[in-house]
Amino acid sequence: MANEILNKSLFPHNTCYGCGHDNINGLKIEIIKDPANPKSLLAEFNAREYMEGLPGLTHSGAIFTAMDCLATWTAKTLLPHYRAIWMTQSCNVSYLSPAFIDQPLLMSGRVLEAGKDWETVIIYTEAKDSSGKPVSTAETSLLPLTAEKYLEITDGNPLPEYWDAYTKTQAQTDIA
Repeated sequence: MANEILNKSLFPHNTCYGCGHDNINGLKIEIIKDPANPKSLLAEFNAREYMEGLPGLTHSGAIFTAMDCLATWTAKTLLPHYRAIWMTQSCNVSYLSPAFIDQPLLMSGRVLEAGKDWETVIIYTEAKDSSGKPVSTAETSLLPLTAEKYLEITDGNPLPEYWDAYTKTQAQTDIA
């Protein structure tokens, strides 16, 4: 993928298990804007041997995690006026065919439903193997949280610096 990797450039020092490149045990998916469709993001996930489920196959939980992170990045990137901390509320995943550990998964994400500001949104993601064969699809309900609401429901668990800066950028934009 030749475009800017959003999750590396926008959130440096990200330790998220799915999209963080500073988590040595993480999936390290790479998310970019879709050059052919401004209403879509693309991602690549290369499973490593320790992510194996059945012999030779990527564990479905690893696939889910990659798709879940892509869903949150899709909301964050394509609905930027929120500047929200996105929390997964629910997800319906369909596994269509096996994903082999030695083949990258090519994923896409788009907004399926977006209601009024600060209401739950639905993101559609899909993963295909390197030959284009569908591996899985998901519809993820994401709840946008303000920084204040996040702190409230997590008993004051501090936000990483990059998230804090991200949410404050929106607060400044809302005031202007």
